[in-house]
Amino acid sequence: MLWAVLPLTVLLLAFVGMARAGKGRQDNGLAWLLVISAFVSLSPFLFGKNLLYDNERLFMPVFPFLAALTGIGFGWALTGLRKLAERMKRPGLALPASILLAAALLAQQSVAMAGLYPHLLSYYSEGVGGLPGATKLGLETTYWCETYAAALPYINTHAKTGDRIWAEPWSYDVLLYYEMHGQLRSDVLILNDFPE
Repeated sequence: MLWAVLPLTVLLLAFVGMARAGKGRQDNGLAWLLVISAFVSLSPFLFGKNLLYDNERLFMPVFPFLAALTGIGFGWALTGLRKLAERMKRPGLALPASILLAAALLAQQSVAMAGLYPHLLSYYSEGVGGLPGATKLGLETTYWCETYAAALPYINTHAKTGDRIWAEPWSYDVLLYYEMHGQLRSDVLILNDFPE
């Protein structure tokens, strides 16, 4: 699931950060603590004792640790760029090269998210082929009714009195909320799988 939801550049830099965890003592063991914390956050799902559902929502505690490890990996890359610029006797190139590296690492996911806006919960990484690849794999392509609000103007304009709207199980209450707050017409029926 991490492969599916994390941009590959972020995942790669996190692995670099993990690899750097024993190299040098200047961090007083912080990198090791981050690696152990990431592993502990994922461990219930690694050993088959817990069911993984709802995509990455259940292992969200791992993300701060992976973000910090990604920062360590990126810092290592920046240090390498600086040393390369010094060896080339062009230290002034280090800053522009660092900015270009950051832009290159963020470009793919930025373009993908711009294409998905405002439905950013539908993001999937290039590791699975983005949203089309996630669809082919049977992964959830939208989540927690994030697209319902976009349908309200159409429903309010085109639905006839008494028309029925079916909602996904466990999410019909979102449409009831919109109806209660005047964002969805009250003369349409909201269907669900639950007995009254």
